[in-house]
Amino acid sequence: MLFRSYIVNGNPNLLPTYSHNFNVDFYTWELITGRNLWTSVGYTATQHGFSNDVSYDSYGKTTSTPLNTDGNFNAYGYMGMGFPILDKVVEFQPNLNFQYNNSISFINKVKNTTRDFSPNGGIDIGIETDTIEIHLGGNINYNSVSSTLNTKSDQNYYTTAYSASVEFTFPGKFRIESDATYNKTYGREDKYNIKYLIWNASLSETFLKSENLVLSASVNDMLNENITTYRNTQDNVTSDVKTHVIGRYFLFKLQFKFNSNKDKNDDGE
Repeated sequence: MLFRSYIVNGNPNLLPTYSHNFNVDFYTWELITGRNLWTSVGYTATQHGFSNDVSYDSYGKTTSTPLNTDGNFNAYGYMGMGFPILDKVVEFQPNLNFQYNNSISFINKVKNTTRDFSPNGGIDIGIETDTIEIHLGGNINYNSVSSTLNTKSDQNYYTTAYSASVEFTFPGKFRIESDATYNKTYGREDKYNIKYLIWNASLSETFLKSENLVLSASVNDMLNENITTYRNTQDNVTSDVKTHVIGRYFLFKLQFKFNSNKDKNDDGE
């Protein structure tokens, strides 16, 4: 006799799902000072949203049945600013944003509400002249997750990231670029609170009078530490996931641009 520990049932009575969206965007920019402000808020409500009714028995068997639920919605807000100073050589760019998700499921026929609130903020400081461009920045991303049926899954966690980049343009159309980001996670399970540094660098040179021909060499993830981690909370279950994505690699490229206007900001395209 074959014992199936996980069973997924069908539901022919499912209704179509409808999403109701609302959003407002605002942007302003001052020509003389270069100061700018952009903001956006939005809300989405899902009618007859698809969810699951998950049941567990005393033998360890799990049965999942799809069903329609109401009360699923998410909201977000974003605001960013730019403040150039010293004749626009230096610019401060702070930002704040949040996202809130409310999802409904059922565990052993009992309604379960999962709430996920994620505020985060950061700042970027840029210095730009004719021959050099430098950026320094940092941000923090905080996550608060709660479940009405399982308070053990109410675990908050956060991630910090610090970044720096530099670009030198030398006489003779030669350019050196490098960027690095240091990430660190807190509040997760053992072995998932990790820290890693992603460091990239490239060399390039343009040819022809119109600078249409570009020869470049680059290395991505120089230290070979590219790891992603995230937390998933669904159907009363919280899991931490760690993934090793594409690691260190080298790239040599010869590129010809058909657009002859070298003043356009398409050097990296």
